[in-house]
Amino acid sequence: MAILNEKKKVSLLVILSVIACIIMFFIEKYLHPGFFLKSILKIAVFLSSVAIYYKVTKDKFDLLGLKDLNRTNFYRILRLGLVVYIFILIGYYFMKNYIDLDNIKENLLSKEGITKDNFIFVSIYISVVNSLLEEFFFRGHIFGKLKSLNYKKLGYIFSPILFSLYHIAIIDSWFTPALFGLFVIGLVVVGVFFNFIMEKANSFLAPWIVHAFANLGINTIGFIMLGVL
Repeated sequence: MAILNEKKKVSLLVILSVIACIIMFFIEKYLHPGFFLKSILKIAVFLSSVAIYYKVTKDKFDLLGLKDLNRTNFYRILRLGLVVYIFILIGYYFMKNYIDLDNIKENLLSKEGITKDNFIFVSIYISVVNSLLEEFFFRGHIFGKLKSLNYKKLGYIFSPILFSLYHIAIIDSWFTPALFGLFVIGLVVVGVFFNFIMEKANSFLAPWIVHAFANLGINTIGFIMLGVL
């Protein structure tokens, strides 16, 4: 097989990434698996997308950004994560009257199979493992690879938009249409911010830490809704 040029590699990366997110949208929207099965399927879909890319391109697996954070960057990112965590809780306090909390709670209990008893394990998984998987895929693989192929601008556009659209099936019943639109736009901004953090720290582990704190903030709200806190 002939070696693909940069443009063909970019096209392949974009196509495979979009297909992966479409599959996850279909699983989330129409198959409605429980949380744990869905988590396994997500790991399989995202890792398969990455594996197929490297299989077809014959590139050496060199995930841009898979580097250890130095101590200075680590503490900076840790402080940023704490700020994000606090910001999310403050945002919840001011916005809770505009969010359909009962519907979200019902979604978690019936659709996801989440209960008070297993939510602590779900929370740990979402905060640590799920955030790592998403940062590996959207930042380390998509943005990192586009940057290494000299398509950094495309990476700053494509990765955040796909990151936002990927969440649509998850949160489409949580908000009013206006808040839903703002949330989707906000996720794009968050995606750009995560790309920026990764580029500055030269490691996708940096946005992973911030992402983990953000998920921890959301999970704290989940504990409140379920009456655990």
